[in-house]
Order: sequence, then C-alpha cells, then structure tokens
Amino acid sequence: MEYGGTVPTDAPDPSIASEARLRSIPFPVFELRPQPAVTRTPITGFAEGSGPAGLTDMSVHLSYALWRVPEDHGDPRNERELDERTRRSIEEEPPWGRPPWLIEQARLHL
Repeated sequence: MEYGGTVPTDAPDPSIASEARLRSIPFPVFELRPQPAVTRTPITGFAEGSGPAGLTDMSVHLSYALWRVPEDHGDPRNERELDERTRRSIEEEPPWGRPPWLIEQARLHL
C-alpha cells in the first residue's frame, strides 16, 4: 500500500490520541504480556458498527513487532528483505522532513 502527500514535521503524534481512546474503551482490552521479543506498535486500530439504535459493536486492534534478536532492535537480522526503492524511502530523509514519531514508526516496520 502506498500513500501520497506529506506529513508536516510538526504534526502531532497520533499514538497519543490512540492511547487516550484505548483507555476510554468501555470494556476490557487484553494485550500480550510484556516480553523481550515482542513490542506493541504505537497506534491502535478501532472499528465500530452502528444501526438505528446507535452503537452495535466495537473492536480494538493491537499490532506487534516480533524481534528475531530482541536484545538489539537495530540488528539487521530483525529486518525483512526490502527492495532498494522501499529501503531508501524509509532510510532517507525527504527534503521536506518528517516528524520524529513517523521516522520511528517507519523503522519499526522494517
């Protein structure tokens, strides 16, 4: 999937609003127990359904990164193989810049 456009360098970190919404969910949300080889990614997904009576269903989607070498997240063995164009788009800073939270999320999905 590819997206167009740019994110301003001062754009707010969406994980802050995502975590606030997660804390407001009216039912228990279970996540994996903290462990070295697994890291929850910063943004939570939400889905809601509604009908004439209002809200009918709601779900929360948590995503995780699995580390092959958990003691060093920067170890190349943690990365999947990427074509040169994709790797450059993640590693090279564009002329318009990127907010720090976006740089970190791109590296997390390598």
